[in-house]
Amino acid sequence: MTAPELIAVEPAPVFGLNLELLGAMLMRLPAASATMGHANPSATLGYGTAEGSGPEAEFFRDVFKLSTDELVEKWYGGQGNASRFWTGVVSAAMAPHRNAPA
Repeated sequence: MTAPELIAVEPAPVFGLNLELLGAMLMRLPAASATMGHANPSATLGYGTAEGSGPEAEFFRDVFKLSTDELVEKWYGGQGNASRFWTGVVSAAMAPHRNAPA
């Protein structure tokens, strides 16, 4: 399911990212961090956990380096668009439970 299917959001860079690649980067990070003896996974960035210069690697690194305001401006097209996207995610997750018997 893509963001526009969830709720009316404006196109933004985050919606074009390869989620499979981002997931692989995320899965590798704690293992690499533990292997290298780092106390915090963010210390492991730059050790092959978010390789490449593509948008996925840039987003992954930005999550650990930028403030929330900077992230939503750069990747989601601003606070309003990020909020509409998150509202759609929550709404989609709750849909199966709306009319469930108590």
